[in-house]
Amino acid sequence: MSPQQYFSRAIPHAPSALRSAGHAVAAPWLTAIRGEYLEVPRLSLTRTQVQNLWDLEDDVCTEVLDELMASGFLRLTADGGFTRS
Repeated sequence: MSPQQYFSRAIPHAPSALRSAGHAVAAPWLTAIRGEYLEVPRLSLTRTQVQNLWDLEDDVCTEVLDELMASGFLRLTADGGFTRS
């Protein structure tokens, strides 16, 4: 099940509700994206790939990636990929 499908069942009208909720939007996406990286240990995605895969707004994508890097969960590789630390 994709994060979009999960959130659309867990939160009514998820895409528009999540996008309009401001900074609170990042919390569920942090969990979903962290989970994907845990399932696929060598996963490396560019910022654009992360944004497209989870259909994230630009500011939400930035917030999520910044938080995952600040927590030490992800690191940015020389070729622009985000991978587990």
